[in-house]
Amino acid sequence: NVRIGGSLNSRRPTICLELSPIEMLGVEGCGTGSGFLHHDPEPAITHFRANLKLTNWKAGRVWLQPRLSAGFAELQVGEDGGGFHFTGTGPTGVETAGPELGASLRALLPMSSGLELVGELGVGAAWFPHAPMLIRPQAAWQPSGSLTLGIGF
Repeated sequence: NVRIGGSLNSRRPTICLELSPIEMLGVEGCGTGSGFLHHDPEPAITHFRANLKLTNWKAGRVWLQPRLSAGFAELQVGEDGGGFHFTGTGPTGVETAGPELGASLRALLPMSSGLELVGELGVGAAWFPHAPMLIRPQAAWQPSGSLTLGIGF
């Protein structure tokens, strides 16, 4: 599925792309598209995580799915460079990466031809031990929250 929405960690829209190789497990990336859609140096967090669907509940025509997630995130305070820097702040001191945990509630509304409308409300927290050493120092613990809507199959 592809979703677009808002995040507490950025003033720009968040874009998520999720692939589910099996029904209970999905992998996704969510971010603002920094480095290819824009070059805004504002602080932003990009998320790369695996999502585990805990169960399905049907409420009328809508399916509700609580999910847990684990992965890593990248915090940047300047123009995004290549790669992920888990052990420092990168060559320009503007980015660092660290582990992330989260939870979300996804709603699926089946449409025609196997397509579905997808909405997701998510919360999480990432730990960036090197964030205080960025050229624009940030807190090591970064909470996140997002609301996205999109389409999937």
